[in-house]
Amino acid sequence: MQNKAESVAPEPWRELNEENLSPLQRILPNEVYQALQGEIRRQREDVPHASGLGLEHLNTIPANYPDALKKTKILMDRTLRWRRLCFVYELAEREARKIMHALAKRNTQLEARHKEDQEQLRRLRRRINSLLKIPDTADEEEPPTDTATNAPSDCRLTRKRGAPKGHAGKTRPIPDHVDAEEVIAPPEICPDCGCSKLNASDTFDERYIEDIPPILRIVTRRRYRQAHCPCCQQIVHHPDALRGPPVQTGPRLASHLAMLRARLGVTYRHLALYSTEMLNIALTASGALGIVNRITDLLEPSYAGLADSLPRQPVLHGDETGWKMDGARWQMWCLCNARLAFFHADKSRGSKVVIDLLGQNFPGLLHCDFYGAYNSFSCLQRCLVHFVRDIREERLITPGNVFLDELKRQTQIIVDSAKVLHAGDLSQQRVSVLSDDMQQALNRMLALQPPSGAALRLVKRLHKHRDSLLNFINVPGAEYHNNRAERQIRPVVIFRKLSFGNRTEIGAHRHAVLISVVETLRLQHRDISSFLLRVRLAEPSQFVALAAELINSS
Repeated sequence: MQNKAESVAPEPWRELNEENLSPLQRILPNEVYQALQGEIRRQREDVPHASGLGLEHLNTIPANYPDALKKTKILMDRTLRWRRLCFVYELAEREARKIMHALAKRNTQLEARHKEDQEQLRRLRRRINSLLKIPDTADEEEPPTDTATNAPSDCRLTRKRGAPKGHAGKTRPIPDHVDAEEVIAPPEICPDCGCSKLNASDTFDERYIEDIPPILRIVTRRRYRQAHCPCCQQIVHHPDALRGPPVQTGPRLASHLAMLRARLGVTYRHLALYSTEMLNIALTASGALGIVNRITDLLEPSYAGLADSLPRQPVLHGDETGWKMDGARWQMWCLCNARLAFFHADKSRGSKVVIDLLGQNFPGLLHCDFYGAYNSFSCLQRCLVHFVRDIREERLITPGNVFLDELKRQTQIIVDSAKVLHAGDLSQQRVSVLSDDMQQALNRMLALQPPSGAALRLVKRLHKHRDSLLNFINVPGAEYHNNRAERQIRPVVIFRKLSFGNRTEIGAHRHAVLISVVETLRLQHRDISSFLLRVRLAEPSQFVALAAELINSS
């Protein structure tokens, strides 16, 4: 019996043990394993009775060797099934965790995209409100901060319209000459006691009234005397007697209409209405157009002189705006400073236009915004007000961004220091301290490392234009902003909205010529009507002298 058992080949499952089985990674939660170990301890402590339970029960003792082999095989099968079941559960858990990880990653991406879409939606909403002139609601406005704690205050303080409280009123100045004088009789009754026996004194209370004379149409008849040629027996006429219609308009009316057109943006139809009903000089819209065009053509030498003087200016401000040209989109360029203003209509918005006007090697300082058309010039001053405005817009869209808050604080340091610097009458040491403060504030902004979003875009802009942000410090007459060009081009924008641009290229050029000369005269505090009248009455040989006078004054 024993020899027969020894000759039996060993079963494969006999060699299976814990050492032969590969370890499984504990992927299931620890609570599952703890529960399984607790169940095994409970069964060991509370052993059921072996009677009547059958051979498959764990506590059944086999009676003979075959039963023991069978019992062992049953237990090994159970063990392998349990290990396989745990392995399957762990694989399912691992796959579930992979899916959960992918879903969590996808959810994070969707949340980031949703946040960007919401920010873009708020940007578009604010842009639409700006175009439609809709004021911002209270929820979209930036909350004011408490200066002591630098925290948002509970109440929203809105700026009161008008002059501040205690502001001294300003009245019209006393005229420098008097054309007529009226003496008013003294009062007859005292307002305090009612006495009617008042004695006139030699002192006066003076008041002035500024008015215009009655509008009168002055008609001048010019009689050109004829001559008789004894050689050919012909009647000789004066050249001006045969030029133009028999009834013409005068130079004062031409200069007056041109100034109304350039300064107030009056349409030609309204100019004709004004001339006909107010000045009693019958005029049509086409007639007003012809009058303004003729005086504008006489300003061409002055306009060319302004264009030639641009490359020699130490400081210039540049900006551009859209301009309608018979339905097509053109651009109206503006280059100006404190003494001159030059406008140029062009169908291009590229850098070639500015290079043609100023030259490739412009030696002065050019103020501009962050538009790429000005990148060709080496000495630029980018507008810090534009940068502050962009920070404010992004803070309204994404409130609570610490990087945007830091950009705002450091930019405000530069702006405040620049205001003190432009106040003047500062010592060299004080100027050096302010310059160092602004440079340190710029370095702190450049050192920021925002992860993404609007703050990262603004920091990248600083890195790109870091050499053109503080050039105003060392250039006399330079500013830290481009508001001069913004203010100078605003009347052009208003005129575009009223007139919808021009229908011809020559019309756009004439408009640029007229407003360039008129705005230059305004900046120089000169009489516009007087200069236009002189141009209208000047001979062709005097145009160069008038242009030189305009340029030298700038």
